[in-house]
Amino acid sequence: LLPLQLLWLNLMTDGLLGLSLGMEPAERTVMRRPPHTPGGSIWANGLGLQTAWNGVLIGALALAVGFVYQAMDRAEWQTMLFTTLAFLQVFQAFGTRSTTEPLWRIGLRSNPLMLGIGAVVVGLQLAAVYTPLRNFLDLDPIGAVDLAVAVVVGAVFLVVLELSKVLGPAKTLST
Repeated sequence: LLPLQLLWLNLMTDGLLGLSLGMEPAERTVMRRPPHTPGGSIWANGLGLQTAWNGVLIGALALAVGFVYQAMDRAEWQTMLFTTLAFLQVFQAFGTRSTTEPLWRIGLRSNPLMLGIGAVVVGLQLAAVYTPLRNFLDLDPIGAVDLAVAVVVGAVFLVVLELSKVLGPAKTLST
């Protein structure tokens, strides 16, 4: 990706969505958990492994989409990589609102700021692809099917995150 594209993604997904994550209400079980060890690592109790796994999965999915589009000799492969990465990070923000509780249990409306900022980020991403801003970011136009591919890849990632809370290692974080 180009430097301006990376800056755009960082501002939209890390900046705006990160601010809204800071307004997330405390998890229901937070007071039933043992305290963190003073001086202990923030990556303790499997959080480091979970973070690394999420990053690897996001990278692999985004690169897979970019690779497939490039292998098909599609001029918009870079735009697809850029857009898929944006949607992966939006869905990740919603999926990582809790490390133990699934999204369906905490609900989308429990953090209305995040819901609003998520909509703004999606709107700005669409503006980046479908308005003259795309010339500034050196993006190619993509069709509705291509946009749907990016959204579906992000949604699949959210499903994987949610399943890992119910079935996988993240469950150990609540004990």
